Amino acid sequence: MALSSRCGLLRAVVYNCLARFEQHLISQRFYCKEQILTMLTLLKHSIKKSNLKLAPIV
Repeated sequence: MALSSRCGLLRAVVYNCLARFEQHLISQRFYCKEQILTMLTLLKHSIKKSNLKLAPIV
């Protein structure tokens, strides 16, 4: 929900957290790692502009 926030600063913080989380995942070993990295990669490649507000998905 934070990526759909009207507050640009909050979205920037969340994008930063996702980038750090992705870097953390790369160095770890656990079950379903590839699925989570694939989801993050798809999200990253679907965003065309910096700090883009995403539509909330229910």
